[in-house]
Amino acid sequence: MNSSTDPIRAVIVDDEAHGRAAVRRLLRKRSEFEIVAECSGGGEAVDVIRALNPDVAFLDIQMPKKDGFDVLLELGAEAPVPVMVTAHDSHALRAFEHHALDYLLKPVDPERFEVALQRVVDRVRERRGGQESETLHSLLDDLSGKGRGADRIVIKSAGSLVFIHTHEFRWAEAAGNYIKVHADAQEYLVRLTMEAMLEHLDPRQFVRIHRSFLVNVSFVRELRAAKSGGSAKLLLNDGTELTIGRSYRAELERRLVS
Repeated sequence: MNSSTDPIRAVIVDDEAHGRAAVRRLLRKRSEFEIVAECSGGGEAVDVIRALNPDVAFLDIQMPKKDGFDVLLELGAEAPVPVMVTAHDSHALRAFEHHALDYLLKPVDPERFEVALQRVVDRVRERRGGQESETLHSLLDDLSGKGRGADRIVIKSAGSLVFIHTHEFRWAEAAGNYIKVHADAQEYLVRLTMEAMLEHLDPRQFVRIHRSFLVNVSFVRELRAAKSGGSAKLLLNDGTELTIGRSYRAELERRLVS
């Protein structure tokens, strides 16, 4: 186990060379940090982190094939202290603030970088003292769907980590290899199968009504009987009308009256 006086070993992960260089320049100004590797992709990063066991990883969020969130999820409990780097300051930042994980916004501001480094120092000292990070475990649970049944879900959409409260999640529809989530006035495109999405959701509140649709039963206004030759319809309280698949109707009716 490393002592409190050992250098803090860092890995920088970014698919863009100038992104890695920006973090490298600032990190080299701090003598207590040692850069042990730089990676240009998420797959490489997973292998390098497992081999070198660094204390901290500066992870770009948006990378092809395997992004920063994917790296954390694959590493699980093996993950070092993460500092996420993002070019977008919307949902991703709110997600990190919720979990008390740190982030850096591109272009990286030197003063903000110093704040992040002090938090890293504190986290690494805690780990070396045998304290585990509950916030990291919480994030990993959300990403993996283990937080199922909670009052919110976490999804990855357009390179951001988005928190959606279940009282906002109205319905979702299949869209090729993606799912379009309708939550209040917002829509999010998520690269998941319908089965995988359902694994994130409380089965008491969400039900599949068609091979292409799932709904939050809290938003159901009316179940309309099938007209001659047609299919039954489900009307939501925002006026959305969805087709009910024949094989799903019995379960839907059971859930609506339970």
